[in-house]
Amino acid sequence: MQNKNPYDLFKNFTFLDNTVLKGKLPNEIFLELQYMAEQSKYIKNHSLAHLRNHLNVGKNSYQISINLNLINNSFIYPYLNYLGEYYIHKVTNKPLESLYRKVTLRENRGHFDGFDIWINYGYKGDVNPMHNHGGTLSGVIYIQNDFQIPTKFITEIEHKGTSGDIVIFPSDLLHEVEELKETQERITVAFNLNYIE
Repeated sequence: MQNKNPYDLFKNFTFLDNTVLKGKLPNEIFLELQYMAEQSKYIKNHSLAHLRNHLNVGKNSYQISINLNLINNSFIYPYLNYLGEYYIHKVTNKPLESLYRKVTLRENRGHFDGFDIWINYGYKGDVNPMHNHGGTLSGVIYIQNDFQIPTKFITEIEHKGTSGDIVIFPSDLLHEVEELKETQERITVAFNLNYIE
């Protein structure tokens, strides 16, 4: 098998401004996340769903961390780590070789979440006011956003993500999703990464 450079997966990514990087997931990883969203719906629809609710800022109908075993056995896990390294390389001009294994999905050990990667299920009336995240880098992956409800950043940049889109940005960058006006389900994945210098 031919050795491929994992950073080539990001060669078509572009900056919306000097902080928000956007791109498109490989189809294989998008399908993997769709599967995870379907698996999470089982829990969302369970009578004890409130025990697994990943409570965050705002009013979302339901948020749930992606199952630890699904993440550990996934391609999204290393993909996000490489993406974080690529982002830091692009922003700081540090050589990619010096960043290898320096970025990783943020952990929540000792809590039922496991990793800082969760699915947001949004419905009419839900709102996610201006907020930031923990970690070094954060991002949003759009699974279903039929009405292209944007993620708005304090920098006045917004992204109307379509299925398979991903944005990554510094965790302290304030962002929001305004109140959903449509009845269509909106599904996104949010994640946090740590950079270890």
